[in-house]
Amino acid sequence: MAEPATVTTTAETSRTEPGAWANDYAWQPGMKLRPIPPGKDQFGDLWMHFRRNLFGEWIDVEAEAAPTDQTRMFDDHMWQGDEFMDPVADMFQRLGHKTGRQLFERALADGIDSIADAPPELVRLFKKYEKAPDWYDPARGAIGQSKMKAASMVGAIGVMGFATFDTLMNTDVSASTGATGRFRTEPVRRFAESGKYISLILSSQAVSAEPAGTEVFRVAMRVRLMHALARTGLKRRWGEEHYERHGNPISNSATCGFMEAFLLFQLMDHVFGRKCTEKDLDDAWHFASYWLYIVGVAEELIPRNALDAIRNLDYLVARDGGPSEWRQEMVEVLVGEQSVYTGMAQKMTVWILASTGNVTFGPVLTTELFAGTSLSEYDHERAGRQLRRASKMTVRLSMLLDRLPGRGALQKRGWGAFDILLWVTFGVIERMAAKQGIDTDFQGHDQSGRGNHFGAPRVT
Repeated sequence: MAEPATVTTTAETSRTEPGAWANDYAWQPGMKLRPIPPGKDQFGDLWMHFRRNLFGEWIDVEAEAAPTDQTRMFDDHMWQGDEFMDPVADMFQRLGHKTGRQLFERALADGIDSIADAPPELVRLFKKYEKAPDWYDPARGAIGQSKMKAASMVGAIGVMGFATFDTLMNTDVSASTGATGRFRTEPVRRFAESGKYISLILSSQAVSAEPAGTEVFRVAMRVRLMHALARTGLKRRWGEEHYERHGNPISNSATCGFMEAFLLFQLMDHVFGRKCTEKDLDDAWHFASYWLYIVGVAEELIPRNALDAIRNLDYLVARDGGPSEWRQEMVEVLVGEQSVYTGMAQKMTVWILASTGNVTFGPVLTTELFAGTSLSEYDHERAGRQLRRASKMTVRLSMLLDRLPGRGALQKRGWGAFDILLWVTFGVIERMAAKQGIDTDFQGHDQSGRGNHFGAPRVT
């Protein structure tokens, strides 16, 4: 598959500023749904192996998913960013990034009521999210988190594999991530921040009805702000013509899809014989949907059960398209010749990506991932065979351990396979950042609102 052609559209050709563009608004009940952005209106077969392998037992997987009320809402929100955080990104431009950051951090630390005459954007944001939504049950959320954390290493590897493939091979995510340049300019900091964010969500006990004031809430809101600042800058850099074709970079729909992939913890185990029920998936989804809400996914877009979430994710990956022209650069920085990892850590990272890709996403997509890079000759077929053998043994061991008394207590203490893999994978990059004196403060996009240092769009 050929790389997408370069588009020369930049912010200089834009007729107006974002916000004045026809489809650039937050949908409200009663409004007509926007049609899918034309650049996304195509189904591809690159992801078919993944879709059939993971979803085929739960839903009907078709080459072209039939439209439903849910997919129409998903199409609409490809135009939409973050209704409550994007205005805060604009506030950074109005007040200056230093003042904006100080106010934001103070609200996170002491609450919005601690700020006299707080900017209206901050008041609206924090008043909305200082409490969980009415539909969330903290007790069920804790149950769902425990079921997710009970995943074997196979399930955990599957989720990490999806996060990587979606970043590198999804047209929109690949372009947005590549254009910001952080893979190239500060990879250790970026990877460490991603690891900290995901680890805290999965391991934190903060699944209460009042999340504000917890460390995991603060980190989630900082990540959300980073996305809003990057999205604001990309829109200005890429301009109206690009927006009219592709919708919003880091859209509300894309954010929804990322968290839907957390169901792969259980779905991967299920494929390899450690069966789960629809009730297990629903419990896990209740936990995941809480975090969709916290990170800014509009409530009308959040599926209310696991099967709807699977259908939504299937629809998303069916329209993922192919990678942007930044794919090769990002592969090299992540696992190739310019990798931030060295020695055994680099070899293991390559093997995990190659083996998971071959087994979960299929040989075609994995070959496409490595094409034109220093890993183009890597034998992912062999790695896939090794993973299949290891996965069967790992899942069987997990099934045996499931029958042991005290299994739940071990998991609560962080001694499960899931916790060990998190510590090994994310811990490596976090220790690397600490050794290099790199602060994971999630402030790397504080000055990105104008998008001046971002790359031009490279997707058709």
